[in-house]
Amino acid sequence: MAFKMNENHWNVLIDFMESHKEFARGQFVGPNGKTTQRKFWEELSGKLNSLGHGIRPVEKWQKSWADIKYTIKKKAFYNNQQLVATGGGPKMNKSLNIWEERAVAILGKTFHEGVERAECGVSNNTCYYFPLR
Repeated sequence: MAFKMNENHWNVLIDFMESHKEFARGQFVGPNGKTTQRKFWEELSGKLNSLGHGIRPVEKWQKSWADIKYTIKKKAFYNNQQLVATGGGPKMNKSLNIWEERAVAILGKTFHEGVERAECGVSNNTCYYFPLR
């Protein structure tokens, strides 16, 4: 039987990620980054396993977090496709649940929208005049 996260698991997971945003984003760097990240995952999985409903190893909780992020990106991609879709009919958006909205707030807007980049090149509104000889 597959494990399904309940409301208590969601609350503990998202609360933990809100209080450790660099951990949620996977931004541990430096010589001890991987060790620090592992300690955080062990702490979080201990909290989640103490809620009952079965015990899962750290790797399964990491997979759950990765799945949550994937689901958010998938919904955001679908919603963006609906914005640019042609044809008649209403737009069909997939709404995020309360925990997914909190996860987006933790991960940041660029997590699912990407980073805007300025286009490099020659500006069209610049004129250069060279004297004729």
